[in-house]
Amino acid sequence: MHVSVVIPLYNARDVIGETIETVLAQLWRDHDIVVVDDGSTDGSGEIARAFGCPVRYIRQENRGVAAARNRGVAESQGDCVALLDHDDLWNPAKMAKQVSVLEARPEVGMAITDVVHTDREGRPLGIVGHGYARVRADAIGGPNSSVGPGRRWRLRRGVRCGRDGRLRAVDPDRGAL
Repeated sequence: MHVSVVIPLYNARDVIGETIETVLAQLWRDHDIVVVDDGSTDGSGEIARAFGCPVRYIRQENRGVAAARNRGVAESQGDCVALLDHDDLWNPAKMAKQVSVLEARPEVGMAITDVVHTDREGRPLGIVGHGYARVRADAIGGPNSSVGPGRRWRLRRGVRCGRDGRLRAVDPDRGAL
């Protein structure tokens, strides 16, 4: 399964390099990276572009993070899309664990993880937050989805939205909940 990693970028010169490095360090190697620069003025686009071939760099006028993320999804070429904010870092096993769930459970359409908040030096702050996603039902199940087109669902840790529009509980480390 090929994964397109979409990173919206805006004025993040001090962190974008490390963010991209954590994608390049993934144990799951079948991926590409799409960075959408949303009009940065601090030179962060040059840092992303300097990675060369592993990073597809797209620049657009500043229209906000949602527009940049949507552009990255539209430009992606993978079997699935992973979203990564420009100031976030990934554990090297993250993508491999999520892909293993998606491959083993074809009825599962999305995998979400928890997050660990750290300080600038990478020390955990002791706060583990629940990962979440906002998903348009028509994006996962088509306009006739059982959850209805255009409705938004907030999915919390351990909950996955299947291609049939039903919510399923799956944890990449423990299997079905």
